[in-house]
Amino acid sequence: MATAIETELLSVKQTATLLGLAERTVWRYANSGRLPAPLRLSSRAVRWRRRDLLAWLDKGCPDLSRARMRP
Repeated sequence: MATAIETELLSVKQTATLLGLAERTVWRYANSGRLPAPLRLSSRAVRWRRRDLLAWLDKGCPDLSRARMRP
């Protein structure tokens, strides 16, 4: 059975805090496919699974490491 932390859904603000990013950056990364896909609960409610984000961090943020950095 999954624990509460494994199934916790995070808002964009909570996701930004967890990742140390600005909310706008979270949206940019999500829209470009750099972050794990969020769940769309409704047209205005979007949430990320905490466990997906933690697993992504454990893998070293693979999509970000391949991202082209601007000078």
